Amino acid sequence: MACAVACIYYARRRQWWLAGICGALASLARIQGLGLVIPVVWEFWQMLSDRYAPLPDISGATLIEKGKIWLNSRLKGLLLATREMRNWLNLLAVALIPLGLVPFLVYSQIKTGDFLATIHNHTVGWGRKPELFLRLIAGALLHPRLPDPMDWNFWLVNIITIFVFLSFTLWAFRKLPVMYILYMAVMLLLPLSTGSINSISRYCLVVFPAFMLLALWTSRTKESGYGFFILTLLAMVQAVFMVFYVLGLPIIA
Repeated sequence: MACAVACIYYARRRQWWLAGICGALASLARIQGLGLVIPVVWEFWQMLSDRYAPLPDISGATLIEKGKIWLNSRLKGLLLATREMRNWLNLLAVALIPLGLVPFLVYSQIKTGDFLATIHNHTVGWGRKPELFLRLIAGALLHPRLPDPMDWNFWLVNIITIFVFLSFTLWAFRKLPVMYILYMAVMLLLPLSTGSINSISRYCLVVFPAFMLLALWTSRTKESGYGFFILTLLAMVQAVFMVFYVLGLPIIA
C-alpha cells in the first residue's frame, strides 16, 4: 500500500521516474500493483494534453460540444507530445510499473519451472478464474452463506465491504480527481473479476482514496460528530479483531 500511495503521489507531482519506481515495487509486492498502470497512464496523458493542447474556454458550450472539444484537445496534445524525446523517456518510466512483476516471474520460473506460477496458483489453489464482477455479486447475493465462527470467509463481511467500497467509488466522482477514481475502480474490480468474493475486505484495504473521502467528510464542519462516529466505529472494529485474535478464530484472510 505504501508503494501504491507513493506511486500516485509522485504521478500527481509529475515526477514520473519516482512514480514508475514506486509502481514497480508495488507490482513486485503484489500482482494487484499492475493496476496502477491505468491511473498513472491517465495522469500522464492528461499532463501531455494540457501542456501541448490546453483546453480552451468551453463555458456556454453544450455537453456534446464540450465532449468534442475535450477529445480533440486530448488527442492533439498526445500527437504533439510524440515529437519530443523527453516524453518518450517519461513513458519509459511509466512502463516500469508492469515490468516490476518480471523479477518475481523469473524467480517463479527458477524455483518451480513455471513462469506464471503465481497466476496458476490462484486458479488451481484458490479456484479463481475470470468472471464478470456483476455476475459474481449477483451470485453471492442469491447464494448467501450462513454465519460460522470457524469459517474464515465471512459472507456478510465480504458483501458489506463490496457495497461500501462501490459507494465510495461513486462518491469519489463528486470529490476526487479522475486519477483517484480510476485507482479505486481498478483495485476494487480486479479482485471482483476473479470469480470469488473471498478476502475482498483485505483487498480493499489498499483503496486509500476511500479514507481520503472520510477525511474530507469529517473535516467539512467544525463539529466533532463525524470524527467521533468514525473513531467509535474504528474502536468497535478493533475490539472485534482483538476478541477473534484472543480466541484464535479467523475473521479476515
